[in-house]
Amino acid sequence: LKPIGINETKEMLIEKYQRVPVKKTYTADPQQYGYLDRPQNKLLVPMHYVLKNDKASQLGRAPLQYGKVRIFQEDSHGGTAFLGTIDFVISLLVACAAAGASLANN
Repeated sequence: LKPIGINETKEMLIEKYQRVPVKKTYTADPQQYGYLDRPQNKLLVPMHYVLKNDKASQLGRAPLQYGKVRIFQEDSHGGTAFLGTIDFVISLLVACAAAGASLANN
């Protein structure tokens, strides 16, 4: 093990959750998110991953830790596909794109 030096950071896996049910949502709000192309009225529509921190979702034993949440989903070949990373803030709900996905919080 190498000690962490000055101005260095280290990421660590804190928790891993399997089969977390999630929902993918989109928000169309021009006042909050603006336009991708105003002359053509193309809205900027962000995607959100939503989960519940409760027992039914295989969570809820404790508050989720602050940090990055890495999102994975099982693929059709028996492996896992990396879907993305989200900086987790306790006031926001974040999750994965499909039921049966996994979260790694670090």
